[in-house]
Amino acid sequence: MQSPLTKSYTKSPAMPGNRYDLFHQAFANTRAKQQQVMLINMDTGERVSNLDILAQAEEYAKGLLSLDLIPGVDSIALIGCSTFQALALFAAAAEIGLGFAHLFIHPPREERITTQIKLLAPKVIVCGEGAGGHNASALFSLLDSETTGKVSSRLPSLEHIFYDSSYKDRSPTHKAVKTLYKLKELGETVSDDQLTEARERVQPDFICQHLFTSGSTGNPKCASRTQHSFANFMTGPGLTMTTIVSNMNVDTLVSYTCLVRALVQSAGAIVMIPETYEEMPLKEPGKLLTETIIAEKVEVIALTISVIAAIMEYMKEQEMVQPHQIKIATLGGQLISYQFIEEFQQIIKAAVLIGYGMTEMIGIGMILPGQSEDAKLRLKTARLSPQPDTEVRIADAQDQVVDIGEVGEIQAKNFSVFKEYKDDEEQTKQMFTDDGFIRTGDAGKMFPDGTFKVLGRMNDKDRFNIYGKVEYPGPIEEIFCLHPEIRQACVVTGKQNDWIGDEITCCIQTKEKPRRIPEESLLQFCKSNGTSKRKLRELVKQMLAEDDRLGKCQWFIELENSGRTY
Repeated sequence: MQSPLTKSYTKSPAMPGNRYDLFHQAFANTRAKQQQVMLINMDTGERVSNLDILAQAEEYAKGLLSLDLIPGVDSIALIGCSTFQALALFAAAAEIGLGFAHLFIHPPREERITTQIKLLAPKVIVCGEGAGGHNASALFSLLDSETTGKVSSRLPSLEHIFYDSSYKDRSPTHKAVKTLYKLKELGETVSDDQLTEARERVQPDFICQHLFTSGSTGNPKCASRTQHSFANFMTGPGLTMTTIVSNMNVDTLVSYTCLVRALVQSAGAIVMIPETYEEMPLKEPGKLLTETIIAEKVEVIALTISVIAAIMEYMKEQEMVQPHQIKIATLGGQLISYQFIEEFQQIIKAAVLIGYGMTEMIGIGMILPGQSEDAKLRLKTARLSPQPDTEVRIADAQDQVVDIGEVGEIQAKNFSVFKEYKDDEEQTKQMFTDDGFIRTGDAGKMFPDGTFKVLGRMNDKDRFNIYGKVEYPGPIEEIFCLHPEIRQACVVTGKQNDWIGDEITCCIQTKEKPRRIPEESLLQFCKSNGTSKRKLRELVKQMLAEDDRLGKCQWFIELENSGRTY
């Protein structure tokens, strides 16, 4: 039995099983063993196997080779493409060592496209309209007139544009824009031997994936990951049960990784929710998704919290007594209230697996499902275990490991870490410590058994100074979520007060129909569930706000000191 830790550092053992440094090796294994995974598009009802996608990828790979792109240097970018085409193009690029980026474009579209494409500098773009339309039109508006001899002065790296007609069948009039079928035609000039030679030239340190961080709305950062990093993570052990995920045009890393994993899984099926989900009324997707889960015998849910909540609402309204086969839900996010998890387990009667990661390092920690008292305690207290083959430590401002129980920054190291921010050496350097750990920017603490907990963000806007003591949002939110009438809570700001420091403002979503929770009752509840023992003043104010999108009421409660002591 391992001795209790005294310093906040731990390393988990590697998980047994085959991993690959290069995607073409993994794809070859899948083809040779005929490992078939079915992918189902809820939008169209179309069913395509991973083997079909890999066959199409070979045609696209030959087409890309015909364009004289440089492996390890050049990239292709996708805008508004369907998920099946996106997966085939990812596999094609990965086979021959090109970088791949699937951009998530929101209004103002022209501005977003210009900003991201200038940073990425791809020579090839494959574009479609996207489920909501307008993506290709936004790109075409940035092209030069045909008389200039250039594709686009505003996007100078661009040499080739191919149009994906999956969403809308149109014939682009600009001579620089070709249909995606033309890419396959170009590949007919490339032999199988030339494709094999191209695969053999791919190196583990070639950039494979570019992923824009949330800062892409203003000053974007493009995180670049190598073949070794991405292939190792994607070809490790994964779920082989029927899984429902978001489509590839939804900006969630959980769905992205599930879909890429499907290309090399040994069994199972992937069901993709409609790409128009966000445009539907609240109750409609709950009904549609629940019916699909039952019809397709879905065993694993890998969706965002808002989508899962819609499914829960529908099941609760229908008083369904588990007519489904759901065994587990994978939830991405480090600060999920136990109240939400408990309600999920009561309604859907399935276990949960919580993952913690970031764009720059896909897998850092997780909470595994289990029936033991220890497993239940870890779930209730949000204590994460490191992902396999991962080092995690809690460090101070000088990157020195702190004692067990002390608060510091969570830092981690494993094979899934990104290589660099494209064309930003300074930002890349700031993300890493001198000994190679990545700075997550999250505050946390570690326990003697090597588990750790995320408390919030390290930066000032996400932590509070209350009576001279630094407090983080996570523990404050947990206290509110223990209340039997509260579903979710989120600390959204801290207003300055000369006497107290920061006054905490918390947004609360109730479970049932709107009603005011008595102030004294809520105050007493907070005091008895871990808030500071300092004298709490009266609630400053309460405002009841109706939120039609949630279908529930939200309380905005301003407290003067609702921090937890450690």
